[in-house]
Amino acid sequence: MGWDMRPAGGTWPQPSGSPSEPQKDRVHSDKNSFTAMLKESQKTSRKYRSSNGNTVMICCWNEYLEGNYIEPTEGHGFDYLEAIQNAFGN
Repeated sequence: MGWDMRPAGGTWPQPSGSPSEPQKDRVHSDKNSFTAMLKESQKTSRKYRSSNGNTVMICCWNEYLEGNYIEPTEGHGFDYLEAIQNAFGN
């Protein structure tokens, strides 16, 4: 999903007043980028099969403070859940 520190006030400010990791303050994802990550995880899980089948862990359902969520929202609707269903559903 990405990491977005803006809801928590941004990354640690430096004496200059600039954030310590500004790239983390502006990370955004959408259905397309999330789908691309899911497809990459499929390739990886095929390469490293566990003894009980393929397992892909998707985090996190609702880490709103960290800007990391797949729960339905007004902005994205069910896009992230649809991406999971399209990537892994039968």
